[in-house]
Amino acid sequence: MKINIVYLSLIAIVFNGCIHNDTKQLINQYADISHKTHNNLLSTYDNTLFNVQQAIYYKAIRDGASDNDLTEITIDYSGHKKILADLITFTKTMQILTSDNYNEKIDDDSLLLSKSLKSLAENETISNQITVKETEELTLLINSSFKTYMEHERTQKLKELMLISDKWVQAAIDNLSNDLPQWKNILKSRIEQQKNIKIYILNNPYDYCKVVDINKTCIPLAETFNSKLSLYEDVASQKKRLKNLDAEFNSLSNSIKTLSKLHKDVINSLKNDKIDKQRLKLLVNELKEQISDINTLKNNIEKGK
Repeated sequence: MKINIVYLSLIAIVFNGCIHNDTKQLINQYADISHKTHNNLLSTYDNTLFNVQQAIYYKAIRDGASDNDLTEITIDYSGHKKILADLITFTKTMQILTSDNYNEKIDDDSLLLSKSLKSLAENETISNQITVKETEELTLLINSSFKTYMEHERTQKLKELMLISDKWVQAAIDNLSNDLPQWKNILKSRIEQQKNIKIYILNNPYDYCKVVDINKTCIPLAETFNSKLSLYEDVASQKKRLKNLDAEFNSLSNSIKTLSKLHKDVINSLKNDKIDKQRLKLLVNELKEQISDINTLKNNIEKGK
């Protein structure tokens, strides 16, 4: 009987060790691919805001502008950049926590994680305010996650942290997915505006000139070979971007939807202590392919393909 008890105890230790390792690996893989997906989306948002500003400058060239007209503006959906910034910090820190280097900057990482989750929970775009009690629970849980040196206990705390943060993270992912079409419309309209203004300048070169001396000699902005070449190259590049915009945003949309599926599967796996490794692997690989497709589209446009 004693042998059987010892044998069963050993099996329990091995089983718990497997669960611990699987949980740690699950969170690490999820955090890694989520981090890449969020960064990819943020890159598109940054590019959209850049094109919004560029459209203002080209309009100023065509119509003239006051100082106020050139002031940097925001768009209705720019709050999403804050959501993404918090998600990126959250996933990056969870990567560190589930790595072998989590002890390097414990206090700094703990603070970053706490700030990102609190900011995410209080973001008006998600409209899901965090309570005082939840803030206290999060702070205690984050501190204990970083301070414990027992691997099993630390993994259990990370699991709890993922489950508590689910309602804010999932809400953020859903919000990004729902409003992606508006970002595409904004980007499309601003690129088209720039392209049309450039074509107009090329076709009416003497309407836009630079005074070069005291006699007010005017040299057309689009008169020199290099100036014309640059404008034509810009127009050609923007035409390619517009042509591939649907494909680009379809890939972005698919990546967010796949991330949402992955997030829900990860949460269910952690809740039930039952990990479907094959399904999760398929979702991670699908996300990697979608990220690769988006980057290939962008690189081809930059190279003029």
